[in-house]
Amino acid sequence: MPILNSSATPHLAAASVRGYRELLRKFNRDQAEDIKSSSLLQQAKCRVLHYKRSRRLKEPIDPRRAFSRLLERLFEVNEDLSQLKADKRELLRATYAAVRGEKAPDAAAATISAPDDAILGREGPLRSLVLASVGAASKAFMQILSRTHVEGGHIMQQALQRPTGQALITVSNHVASLDDPLLTSALVPAGALLRPQALRWTLCATDRCFTSKAATAFFRAAKVLPIERGAGLQQQGMQAAEGCLNRGDWVHVFPEGTRSMDGRMRSARRGIGRLVAACAQPPLVVPFVHSGMEQVLPKGAAVPKAGRSIRVLVGEPVAVADLQEAALAEGWPDQALYSAIADRIGQELHMLKARLEGLPVSEVVQDDDSKCFLHDDDLMPLFEQEYNNLSHPLSRMSVPQSCNLASISSRATQPAPTLALSWASQGAFPASPWSHWPQQAFRAANFEQLAAVSL
Repeated sequence: MPILNSSATPHLAAASVRGYRELLRKFNRDQAEDIKSSSLLQQAKCRVLHYKRSRRLKEPIDPRRAFSRLLERLFEVNEDLSQLKADKRELLRATYAAVRGEKAPDAAAATISAPDDAILGREGPLRSLVLASVGAASKAFMQILSRTHVEGGHIMQQALQRPTGQALITVSNHVASLDDPLLTSALVPAGALLRPQALRWTLCATDRCFTSKAATAFFRAAKVLPIERGAGLQQQGMQAAEGCLNRGDWVHVFPEGTRSMDGRMRSARRGIGRLVAACAQPPLVVPFVHSGMEQVLPKGAAVPKAGRSIRVLVGEPVAVADLQEAALAEGWPDQALYSAIADRIGQELHMLKARLEGLPVSEVVQDDDSKCFLHDDDLMPLFEQEYNNLSHPLSRMSVPQSCNLASISSRATQPAPTLALSWASQGAFPASPWSHWPQQAFRAANFEQLAAVSL
């Protein structure tokens, strides 16, 4: 996702326009015949695909991430082979029983859920040992080797005593790789560390926690679910988390999706909204924020530092049932519901962080309005207008001169909500109950909606 800062936008935008024009001229020379025989919309799609392929070839490859993905693929192949062997065994048993005139065994009862075992792991001595040892060490570090002050701890204690079957979701800011388990261990009583079923599930990127067979076994025993960056909301790790919530378990989530480099918070991502909306009954969503963990494990450090002051503030549960009821009554799309829940949870965390630091909300939250988030597909109307400036007779005939889109150089200085409102005024986004969220509508617009503005 290209990001243009407002301070550097004129130079970057001018350079991008020049580069884009050169790209079009070279591309037109290479594929002149195809361009003459295709529509302007098809040309635009073809140019963007060519641009994305060229960028992908220039991007450096992360060896660790590539190796972790290779290992995941090998594990998937191994699981598929194991399932294939199990299916063949069941088929042989059924055939043998049919030949002998006996009743075939119940295959459904004998089938073991391979994905659940591969992602969730199994309850047993290893899980109890890992959770108890890591939890005890984390609690000792927070209470003995650090100066930890927790405000609102009674809210967390009440949440742990919730009714059976109700899911618990805790959300917090994220500044250090050891936020979990240090903070979560500090919030639970010591006796809960000996009961694995009472402790949290959490999520971790596959390229950080599941990089080897030993690490995979350890984090699986520690109730950590794998999340692959960029794999979307339908991946197995998210589905496993949804299953845990529907069983009434506790799942801890970092809604920002990644660690903050300067201590300021980012907007909550839609994944937390998806987890909340996936619960059969409204879950208990408890937010908490902290300060001082960035001093315990600074960037680049491998061992946590003792003697630091850590403050934790636990807030009241966030109400989400009204959003789910409104979405059901008004027929919101799933993405709109996810965004609404994520926005509310993010606002609660921002206010708690401002209260903890004694600062205005604007100083503890990263300002996203000073940046313009432009996806490749979102740039297509602007590219069409730029393409009209080139000496291409087909483009001048296809693009109406009444189009109000300006060039990239002038329009890129506008923040994303302004771009969204200007495009909405031209009919790119239909009227909807969530139209007062221009940035979400801007990001949700697809290629055909955006391209229709300039055609």
